[in-house]
Amino acid sequence: MDNQTNPPATAEPDGPKQGLQSEIARLRRLIHQAAQAAERAAGQEPPDLDDLVRVLNAVSSASTRLAALIKTQRTLQPDESDQLLAALQRALEQFQNEPSD
Repeated sequence: MDNQTNPPATAEPDGPKQGLQSEIARLRRLIHQAAQAAERAAGQEPPDLDDLVRVLNAVSSASTRLAALIKTQRTLQPDESDQLLAALQRALEQFQNEPSD
């Protein structure tokens, strides 16, 4: 028997940032697939309203989850504009704290 330990099933090989990005991409693909299914169901004569309502509920729920994931991603990994703003604020504070001649 091999004594190597395997990483937990939830561990991402490229780290949490990459893992969160892949989850966001996966959820976007699923939402897109659900929207395509809704379009197919709407194209039927007569449209199956029960199917459309189920797809609408699923897309609505998934969209809420997607928004939460994107918010989490932004909190954990601010984009470059946030980092630039923070650097500018630090520089301004240093400038203001320098003694004047």
